[in-house]
Amino acid sequence: QRSHFTQNLSKRLQNYLSYAPDLLQKAQERHNGMNVLSPVLKHEVQTQMVHSHLCHVPFFSRLPLRTLSRVARIAKPIFFAPGDVIFYRGDHAAEMFILISGVIHEVNDADLDDNGGLHRARTESQKEPRKALEPGSILGSEFLFVAGDWESSAICGTHCEVLCISREALQHER
Repeated sequence: QRSHFTQNLSKRLQNYLSYAPDLLQKAQERHNGMNVLSPVLKHEVQTQMVHSHLCHVPFFSRLPLRTLSRVARIAKPIFFAPGDVIFYRGDHAAEMFILISGVIHEVNDADLDDNGGLHRARTESQKEPRKALEPGSILGSEFLFVAGDWESSAICGTHCEVLCISREALQHER
């Protein structure tokens, strides 16, 4: 049967699905342990897990514990595969991302191929190198407070886990 996906998309899906068993195993382990907990205790454990990441990020490290716990409640973990685009330059930005694990490349338009992925080969004539972000890096902290557009694109160089905190969720958190 013929695929309805482009070759590039098929390859990216294959790559992501090759990592899926690891993601599913981690999720299953978390889920199994969490099933025996009451909803309130389960929520507290999940919040504490996110909190443990946030307290090491300079942007959040000086917040009072109560405020940090409120931010942890709205932070959503997201998993990405190598080559996944988190956002493109010019996209509307209404959230910030905190890199928990992996490497993200912050790139300019010259680094993107016709399919929106990273060029495999770079020429010396390109002026700006790719900026590699490592765990603990923050993308878009200003967008928690003001509307704007992303000034560069962000593409995963490895499997990544990020925490996403949206301005809307932060404004509605009580």
